[in-house]
Amino acid sequence: MSTAKQPQHGGGGAPAAAASDKVNFQGKYKWTRNEELEDYLTAIGFNWVTRKMVLHTTPPELVIAQDGDAFILKFNCPTQNKKDLAFTVGQEFEDTQHDGNPVKVIPAWEGKKLVLTFEPKEEGKGQKEKQTRELLEDELVHTFEVGDVIARRIFKRIPVQHPE
Repeated sequence: MSTAKQPQHGGGGAPAAAASDKVNFQGKYKWTRNEELEDYLTAIGFNWVTRKMVLHTTPPELVIAQDGDAFILKFNCPTQNKKDLAFTVGQEFEDTQHDGNPVKVIPAWEGKKLVLTFEPKEEGKGQKEKQTRELLEDELVHTFEVGDVIARRIFKRIPVQHPE
């Protein structure tokens, strides 16, 4: 991970959520449906063929490993590049978007929501984007916001199988 500063309370920005507000996202999730995802993919610059591949191929699976504020997100889909995203809430890090543009990623808790804000590192290259993950019952709702476009991918938690 990159060198990152711990968030400062009293500065510009919301303080981290209290420990009781943190949600346990750990688990395996299977995609169930999309809401307005094609609009989002268009907004971030995916061409028609790529949008159709994302929307109409084998449903993705999401595996989340969590240890307190430390996360590893694994997005498994046979037709897309596999990429793990490892980060700690409160520690800014650098990543690269689908188009190769470098971004600064700021992970934070907003109540019981895990929020990642992506900001382009270079002026005019890429767009600011916000991704939010929240648990509602046994579903994980992954919300994407770019400009005035809001889309969602909804996943259902896969129950852990215990040997008998």
